[in-house]
Amino acid sequence: MPKLKRNRSGRFRPRPRTKVLQAAPSKPVGLFVTKELKLAIEECTEKVQRIAKECRARNKKFRDLEFDIEFDEKLCLHGFPGSEVSQGPGKDVQRVTEIFDDPHFFPLGGAANSNAIKQGELGDCWFLSALATVSCVPNLIEKICVARDEWVGIYGFIFHGDRGWTSIIVDDMLFTNVPKFEELDDTTQALYHGDKDQYHRVSRKHGSSLLYAKAGSQQETWVPLIEKAYAKFYGNFSHIEGGWTREAVEDLTGGVAKAFITKDILDGDRFWREELLKANQDRLFACSFDPLPSLPDDAGEKNKTVNGLHGGHAYSVLRAVECLGKRFVVLRNPWGHGEWTGAWSDGSKEWTAEWLKILPELQHTFGNDGQFVMDYDEFLHCFTMVERTYLFDDTWILSSQWVHVRLTKQPTAWSYGGLTFDVTIPSRSKAILVLSQLNERAFRSIPKSSLVLLDLAVVKKGDKVPLEVASQARPLVCRSITVELDLDEGDYFVYVRFDQSHFVPIHEPYPLDGFGPYTPGAPPIRPHASSRVLSRVLSRKVEAYSLAENWDFGAKAAFTAKSLEAVIQQDLDEIEMKSALATKIELPEEFGSNLSPPRGRQSRSSTLPEEEEGADGEELLLLRLPEADALNSGIKATTLDAAQPQRVEDAPTPEQPQEDTKEKMILPRRIGPLELQQLETLLNLFKIGFLNLLALFGLTLILTTPETTPQKPPPDEPTIPNSNGIPEQTTPYEDPALLYIAIDSDTESDISISSQASPKLIIEPPSPIGGSFPTPPTHLSPLPPRPAEPRGGNTTFTSRQEWKDLLKDETGSIVLGLRVYTQTKDPAEISSRIPTDSAFK
Repeated sequence: MPKLKRNRSGRFRPRPRTKVLQAAPSKPVGLFVTKELKLAIEECTEKVQRIAKECRARNKKFRDLEFDIEFDEKLCLHGFPGSEVSQGPGKDVQRVTEIFDDPHFFPLGGAANSNAIKQGELGDCWFLSALATVSCVPNLIEKICVARDEWVGIYGFIFHGDRGWTSIIVDDMLFTNVPKFEELDDTTQALYHGDKDQYHRVSRKHGSSLLYAKAGSQQETWVPLIEKAYAKFYGNFSHIEGGWTREAVEDLTGGVAKAFITKDILDGDRFWREELLKANQDRLFACSFDPLPSLPDDAGEKNKTVNGLHGGHAYSVLRAVECLGKRFVVLRNPWGHGEWTGAWSDGSKEWTAEWLKILPELQHTFGNDGQFVMDYDEFLHCFTMVERTYLFDDTWILSSQWVHVRLTKQPTAWSYGGLTFDVTIPSRSKAILVLSQLNERAFRSIPKSSLVLLDLAVVKKGDKVPLEVASQARPLVCRSITVELDLDEGDYFVYVRFDQSHFVPIHEPYPLDGFGPYTPGAPPIRPHASSRVLSRVLSRKVEAYSLAENWDFGAKAAFTAKSLEAVIQQDLDEIEMKSALATKIELPEEFGSNLSPPRGRQSRSSTLPEEEEGADGEELLLLRLPEADALNSGIKATTLDAAQPQRVEDAPTPEQPQEDTKEKMILPRRIGPLELQQLETLLNLFKIGFLNLLALFGLTLILTTPETTPQKPPPDEPTIPNSNGIPEQTTPYEDPALLYIAIDSDTESDISISSQASPKLIIEPPSPIGGSFPTPPTHLSPLPPRPAEPRGGNTTFTSRQEWKDLLKDETGSIVLGLRVYTQTKDPAEISSRIPTDSAFK
C-alpha cells in the first residue's frame, strides 16, 4: 500500500509513486513484415486500380460477383446447412452513396478511432473488439485498408492467415435494417405525410440504418466495410459469429496471441509492469469473463451482469495508465454503450475534484459511449481472461512447418511421443514458438464431433529437464500454445502431447444401481462415455494390474502412458548410439572378407594409380556374399570369384553369349518403391545400432536377389555405350539405383544416404543419369507417399463419394503447425518426427 500524507484540507491522499516509464520499441511495430505482405499489398493495389479504371471506362459501379450480398445473399450470409447467421438478411441492400449524403472512409482530418465502432445485429463482438484495440496503434488500421476508390465503390484490404497475407476486394453494398417507403403500411406512411423524400432523409440516409457494424460518426464507412471484407475472408457472415479477440488481432496484424488466466497470475505488480503498461507499444490486449449461470428464480432475466458488464462478451483494453499512485485500465464495449457501473465508473463518487484532473491523461470523458475506467485490482478481480497479441517489427523472421497427423484411436493413454519437432536456432535470440491447430473458421460449419487438446514441452538437445512445459490456456477452446524463450544457438526438441474429447459409444448396458448383473428389461445407463474420462479410468486400471508379473498386457499396452521423461530419455539414447556409431563402425570379419571394388574402381592395394581411388582416400566397396556362407545366415546369393574380380564394365553384352558358370555377376538392378522403403527402414535400424546384424542380413538379401537375364533390345535400336562403357537401352534397368557402402579406411564415420561418393552409405544412380535421393528422415518411419499427380484440364469430381469424403468428420487426425519467430539473420530450421503408427497424409 502506498504511504499516505495529509493535504491542505487535512484529508489523507496517496503519495504518488515513482512512475516507471517503459522504453518504446527501437523500431515501430505494426503488420508482420514478410515477403507475402509486400506481394499482397502490391496485388491488392494493382487490382483495385485496374478494376476502378475498367468501371470508369464502362460508366458503372463495381459489383463483387464473388460476394454479392444483393443477388446472392444466401451464399454470403450462411454456411453449411445448420449454421445460419443469427440476423439477416435485413430489409434492404444499399450502396454507401445511397446511405450517406457525404460518405468518408475515415473522418475528415482524422484517423480511425475506437470510439467510432458500434456493433450491430451480428454476433462478432470479438472482431469489433479487436478492431477497436488495433485502432489504438497510430496508422495501423490505415495499413490494413490498402486501396480504395470510393466513387467507383471498390475497397481493398489485407488479412493474415495460416498461409500468410491475403488480399480481399469488396464492393460498397451493405445490409440495412430500414424498409423501403413502399413496404410501409398506410399508418406508417401517414406519419411522414406520405412524403417519400422526407422518409428517406429521416430514416434511411444515415449510418444508424445499417444492419451490422456501424461507425459512431454519421459519415464514416470504414467499420462496416472492413467487417464485410472480414466476412468474405472467412466465406460468409455466419462464420465470423463468435470467437476470441486475440485471434482476430492476429488476422489483422500477423501478430502472435497468448491468453492469461487472471487467477493464475502470480505477481500482479509484475504483470502490470511487464505487460499492461506496454499496451499499444508492442502488444494489444482484450479481456472477457464467462457468462454467469442463471438460477431457477432468475428465469425471467436473460443476461446477468457484473456491475453492468456482460459475461461471454469481449471488451477492448485501450490503455493502462498510472496516475497519482493509482493504476487505471481504460476499456471499451464494442456495443458503443453499456459500461461498468462500479468504482471509478462515469460519475461515481470516486471522481472527486482532484481526480477529475487526470481525465485528460486517461483520455477519457464521461458519457454512455461504451468507454469506461476501472481500477487495476478490480480489473483482475472481474475479468477471468486477458488476451494479449504481440506485434512485430521488421527485425523478426519466421519459419514454420505444418504436418497432418493420424491420432491414435480413442480411448487410449494420454502420452507424449506422438509428434516431435526438431528445431535448430542459428544464433542466440529471443524466440517465440507457437504450436497451432489449423484455422478451421472458413469451414467450421462442417459438423465436427471431436476436439483436440494440446500440450508441448521444449527441451534442449542433450538435456533431460525441459526448458518449459505449456498447454492451452483454455482447453478445447484455444487453438494455439505460445512459448516465449531466450534460446542459445543449437538444437531443440518440441514434444507434443495430444488428447481427444468426444463421446465413445458403450453398447453393453449397465444396471441402474451399478452393481450386480444386468436385469433384463431395465433401461441401460451411460450408453456413451467421454473419451477422456474413459482413457483415464482404463489407464489407471492397466497401471494397477501391471503389478502382476504374469498379467498379459496384449493390446492393453496402449493404455500405458509414455511420460515426457521416457521420451526425452529415448532421444538421449539415440543420440548416444549415433555418436558411438560415428566414432567407430565395426563390421564382421565375414562381411569384410567378401568386399570387392565396385564398377570401375579397385581397392587401395590395387596397382591402379592413386588418382583412381575415391576422394580423400575413400573406398567404394561393392557388397557380395559367398554362395554358401553369407555371414552364417544361410542366405542364397550369387557372387563373383574373389580371386578373379570382374568389373561391371566387363559384363557380357547382349551380343556376347553368357558362359554357363556356377558363379554369376551381380548386375545393377532397379530398386522399386517397396524395396526403397524397406531399405529406408533397415538403414535406420542399422544407424541406431538396433538389431544391426538382422538389419544387415535384410539389406544383403534385398541387394543380392538374383536378377533375370536382361532382354535384348529390338534389332533396329542400336546400343550406344556411355562414358563408362555400359551399353544404354539394352537392359531393363535404364534408370537404376545402386546401393554402395563408402567407408573411409582412415576415419570410419556414420552411415546415411547421399547422392555423391562420401564416407557414408549412399544411394546413387549410375552415370550419366543425374539427380539425387533425399536425405532420410531422422524418425523411424518410411518415407511419406508421393502425392497424386494433378489431373489435366478442369479438375472435376469423378464420383459423388469424393466430395462426400470432404464432409466427413476428421476425428482421429489433426493438422498442426509449429511457427518459430526469431530475431536472427537466418530463419530457424524445423523438421518433424512421427512414430511408425502415424503418418503424414
